[in-house]
Amino acid sequence: AEPLPSLLSDADAFVTTSPSALSVTDTDAVESFVDAGGRTLVTSDPGGTGALTDFGSPFGVYGEAGYVYDMENNDANYLSVLVEPTGPGALTEGVEQVVLRGAAPVGAADSPATLATAETSRLSTTREAGSYGVAVRSDSLAVIGDSSFLEPENAGRADNAVLIGNVADFLVTGPNPDVSFGPGAGPGGAVPPGATVPPGGTTPPPEPPEPSGNETDPSGNATA
Repeated sequence: AEPLPSLLSDADAFVTTSPSALSVTDTDAVESFVDAGGRTLVTSDPGGTGALTDFGSPFGVYGEAGYVYDMENNDANYLSVLVEPTGPGALTEGVEQVVLRGAAPVGAADSPATLATAETSRLSTTREAGSYGVAVRSDSLAVIGDSSFLEPENAGRADNAVLIGNVADFLVTGPNPDVSFGPGAGPGGAVPPGATVPPGGTTPPPEPPEPSGNETDPSGNATA
């Protein structure tokens, strides 16, 4: 399989449902990609919030331990929590309610939550009731504390399909990231925008065939 940094050199967007599966080199490459304006979606289920915080800390994004549940505002199951937008935004346009299953709380230091639970929800680790953020956006990075909403059987729940469409639009409408990768060119092999690979570096690999417009690796990562 082609290394992720090479794939990112030709990508406009990146998606991972498992930030814990990224190697140090891959994480550095994705961080450089985000810094260059590459639209990126990270979903993190409960149990993966530590890896999410490690990945998101340069952007002020973090995850909290545990999952949220709601005995009152749910979709026929206390783990299938109904969440709502906290305000207008590209990710929540046309969204009134979304169903997330056992979502992990996420937040950003400089940005309010994009989606949040009702005040009746509780956090599994503390049992404390309150509204918990479960999705945030920090410039070109969007983070959602659940990946199950992307599964076909859940797309028809509430406004999940609208959210999925908004996420897709977010990923494909950003600027083309000005970043390339090569050996010895900084964290993850990234070359800062406007710079070139120094003498002795390798030329970029040929553009891979893209019959579907996407490249996916076994770790749940995809580029577009």
